[in-house]
Amino acid sequence: MTIYYVIYAILLILTLCYGKRVKSPIPVIAIALLLWLVAAWKDTSVGSDSFMYYINFEAPFHYSDARSFSGIQRGWYYVNVFFNQVADYRTFMMICYGIIVGGFTYYIRKESPYTYMSLFLFVAFWFYLSSFNIMRQYIALGMVFPFIP
Repeated sequence: MTIYYVIYAILLILTLCYGKRVKSPIPVIAIALLLWLVAAWKDTSVGSDSFMYYINFEAPFHYSDARSFSGIQRGWYYVNVFFNQVADYRTFMMICYGIIVGGFTYYIRKESPYTYMSLFLFVAFWFYLSSFNIMRQYIALGMVFPFIP
C-alpha cells in the first residue's frame, strides 16, 4: 500500500507544481513506467479475477469449445493460447499492463491540458487499480483510447 501513497504524493506534487502540460515528456514516461511495473509485478492474489486470469493462462486447452466461446471471451481465449506457447505468465502480465498503462498515458498526454492532474485522477479514482480486477476490459480501453479523435 505504501507504493500507492508514494505514487499519489508524486502525482499530487507534480500537479501542484506544474499545473498545465509541461514540454518534457520524461516525468510522464517515468510515472507511466512506475505504474506499469507496479501492475505487472503484482501478485496473483491482488484483484478479484487475477487468480482466474492465471488459471486461464496456464491451462487454456482444458476448456471445452462451449466454455471457451461463452464463459471466456473468444479473443481472450486465443490470446491465452498464443502467449501460453511463447511466454510465461509474468511476461504476459507485463505485456498486458504495458498496453493498459501505455494506452491511457499516451491518451492523457495527447489530449489533456492538465497532464499530471489527469494522471493523478486516473490513479486516485481507481481506474488504474480497477484494471487489476478486469484486465481484459482495460486492455481493450487502453488500445482504443489513443485512436479516439
